[in-house]
Amino acid sequence: MLDAHGMLVLGEGDVASALWQTGGRLHPILVHFPIALVALAAGAEVLSAVMGRRGRARGAGMPMLGPSVLARGCLVVGAPAAGITAWSGWLNAAYEHGGGGALEMEGHRWVGIAAGAVALMALVAVLAVSWRATEVGMRVYRALVVLAAMLMGAAGHLGGSMVYGGEYLFSPLRAALGWERAPAARPAGAAAGEDAGPPVDFAAEVWPILEAACIDCHGDVRKRGQLRLDSLAAALKGGKSGPGVVRGDPDASQVIRRVKGLDGKATMPEDADPLAPEQIEVLERWVRQGAVWPETLGATDTGVEERHWAYQPVAGVREGAEGGVIDGMIGARLKAEGMVASGRAEPGVLLRRLSLDLTGLPPTVAELEAFERSPTDEAWSAAVERMVGSAAYAEHWAGWWLDQARYADSRGYEKDQTWSMWPYRDWVIGAFASGMGFDRFTREQLAGDLLAEATQEQVVATGFSRCSMINEEGGVDPEEFRVNTVVDRANTVATVWLGTTLSCAQCHDHKFDPFTQKDYYRFFAYFNGTPVETEDLGSGETRVVSPEVRVAHPMEERWKAEAAAIEEWIAAAGEVSEDHPKRAELRDLKGKLERGVTTQVMREMKTPRITRVLERGSFLSPGEVVTPGTPSVLPSMGEGARPDRLGLAAWLTDARNPLTARVIVNRVWARYFGRGIVETDDDFGTRGTPPTHPEVLDYLAGEFVRSGWDLRHVHRLIVTTEAYRRSSAAGEGARERDPENRLLGRGPRHRLDAEVIRDQALELGGLLSREVGGPSVFPPQPAGVWGHAYSGEQWKESEGSGRYRRGLYTFWKRSTPYPSFVAFDAPSRQVSCTRRPRTNTALQALVTLNDPVYVEAAAGLAGRMEREGGEGAAARAGWAMHACTGRRASGAEVARLVRLYEETLAGYRANTGEAERLLEAARVPEGERTPERAAWTLVANVILNLDEVLTKG
Repeated sequence: MLDAHGMLVLGEGDVASALWQTGGRLHPILVHFPIALVALAAGAEVLSAVMGRRGRARGAGMPMLGPSVLARGCLVVGAPAAGITAWSGWLNAAYEHGGGGALEMEGHRWVGIAAGAVALMALVAVLAVSWRATEVGMRVYRALVVLAAMLMGAAGHLGGSMVYGGEYLFSPLRAALGWERAPAARPAGAAAGEDAGPPVDFAAEVWPILEAACIDCHGDVRKRGQLRLDSLAAALKGGKSGPGVVRGDPDASQVIRRVKGLDGKATMPEDADPLAPEQIEVLERWVRQGAVWPETLGATDTGVEERHWAYQPVAGVREGAEGGVIDGMIGARLKAEGMVASGRAEPGVLLRRLSLDLTGLPPTVAELEAFERSPTDEAWSAAVERMVGSAAYAEHWAGWWLDQARYADSRGYEKDQTWSMWPYRDWVIGAFASGMGFDRFTREQLAGDLLAEATQEQVVATGFSRCSMINEEGGVDPEEFRVNTVVDRANTVATVWLGTTLSCAQCHDHKFDPFTQKDYYRFFAYFNGTPVETEDLGSGETRVVSPEVRVAHPMEERWKAEAAAIEEWIAAAGEVSEDHPKRAELRDLKGKLERGVTTQVMREMKTPRITRVLERGSFLSPGEVVTPGTPSVLPSMGEGARPDRLGLAAWLTDARNPLTARVIVNRVWARYFGRGIVETDDDFGTRGTPPTHPEVLDYLAGEFVRSGWDLRHVHRLIVTTEAYRRSSAAGEGARERDPENRLLGRGPRHRLDAEVIRDQALELGGLLSREVGGPSVFPPQPAGVWGHAYSGEQWKESEGSGRYRRGLYTFWKRSTPYPSFVAFDAPSRQVSCTRRPRTNTALQALVTLNDPVYVEAAAGLAGRMEREGGEGAAARAGWAMHACTGRRASGAEVARLVRLYEETLAGYRANTGEAERLLEAARVPEGERTPERAAWTLVANVILNLDEVLTKG
């Protein structure tokens, strides 16, 4: 439709752009010409009135009544045109300012409407005077036509001033006369940038805000309010409201005024949450400091999004001792903010923090006491090396990766049948245990089957891609499911390695990031060459036919030995009937050996499948043929790169790729500090959060690559910093100024993950099994949780050591994950999970107080208190607090625990049956079921449920 300047406002794209240009050329005819006609009519009538007055003065008699022919002709054309222009301007303003067509009347549009209405009234007066000319009628007509001319001439600028303030009228006038407005006055003697706060990094702090909140409406396509904020020149020029940015003067900058909601206008961004106070403060500081805008950022012929910070090369590596460089960067930011960092945490608490982070288990009491005696940097480094070389480290960090790999022991969807994916889990544990470089770790998981002379282990590693769900429902279209599986694999790799929302380009070009739909399907093509994975058998039945390999079961050698021993016994016994128990046992062992274990792996088809862009993401609408390739915004793969998964793996860990190293070290950082340097660790795009410490992120990323993609090197860099070793206690005013510890002025403190809470309790109770690898186990869970409609599968509780294995080995069923893990925010693993939320609910307390695992752990800890805690209730209570929290309990804390023990003991001595029932449920041997053990079990349960124990602090 026509806007107030005669331009058409439609949608986005080249057609709309051409129409805008056409509208600009029509501007004089559609707007200025009607104004000129009405003004000419007014001039003719004013001249006629003057001439008539002079004629009467000379005695020439009355002037001729009725409008002149010239005025009448001008009004017949000009008045309707003026009315149409005014109304079209209002409608366009309603569309532009109301958002998507909502009719919202602005003040200056009333002026336009009034001008058009008066012009039409003048036209009616023309007709009335022509029909019956009277002197009074002529005077009314002439007043109307003059008023119409005045209103039409001033309506646009007058109305704009009414809505946008005087700057709308006077700023262009000053610019035309060369009278630039001076920046806001500074205190005498103040230099540029003084008292303006810490220096603002435009690329890391300002540009992400503009991209996320402003450019969608004020970019090179929409230009709402004729304002663009995608380049410095455009921001300084401004729009209808005046300059978007006035260097040195936030109060005169429309960007600042509008995000604050000043001048009675709606707070920007429109139809979205307002900017956070800290974001507004960044923008104000930037403007106050002179609005420095690097030439490398902003709109050019190649577009805006290509230079988003995450797509720029990783900054150069700085030299320095481990941790020292990072502390310097963090310290500079704290100093600029006027904040003082906390001191180091006490030694025992610090060692517990390190042990939980590196191994997922608490330190032993002996380790705590040794470090407390000598808490030196050398002792700290020795503890780090001991932990990263342990099997517990490999298991703990394997769990971190399995969330991202969406590992599970069942196939998902409605049937959710079980399968044997644990060999892939064992491979991941082995990779962390061996210190495998992340480049090789990537290569074998994505393309182990494509390696020359691939080993069985390398093929098993491709289980990463095969962890995607399998739909076995009857009537499923095999091709639809196959396409959905390839989509899942492409999306998972883009999320895990690139930290992007490439999946948003499956149906159309990405709305915010520089990824096209063609980019998406070129990436999709890398995973599109695998065989079909299900087969329709008819009658509503589907069979899984995906590639698999047979692997050895950890118990295979034992089974062989047992079978051989039974055969020897039978041979020695002579006649043994077929129904003899020994023969049944032998048949069972041979069956296990014959079946073996098969696990899902990736294979490539001999003849590559053709990949097409799927219109609107539908497998029923194949379009343009594409070949494998990576997003065009990122560095190319280079000449000679393989067009397959092996080539993709090499590209992902190419030093020129700006994303992979940043994304991985950011997630590692989040494991330590509870939040990544980029909080949205699965979205490094323009809608993600900018990094709080971009220089730290790039330093770690650069070191990661330089070290040969050694994750252990990244761990060492982080845990040797002062930032990591600080006390989590907030200093004066720190919690108010930085409630979420984004500036890292204090040590990390957050609730432990579900598996770590369970493993810690079992370890403190002396129950944890340290067996590594093998099939998943079935620890206790409430009855009836695992009902299965499609098979007779049941949750059969594991006995012996299987009951007390680490949470990593708990059977993971996607439709019904282990309940106590779900209570503590574990994912279902139906899709990749790069970060778990942390909630606090009453259900969590019910788990740790009543779940059989935790009751047994409390009884185990009670037994350790009696055996290892020394003599007397006070010594035992103090020992338990030290073992569980890493610190020495105060006298008051010990006294409360002793009082609890004594009161509980009195009750159990009066009712020994209650003590017996508690300890029987906790699986305490009969000879140890005493009132004293029952009382200490309740005390241990209380300690294990302390916030301080469930939290890493």
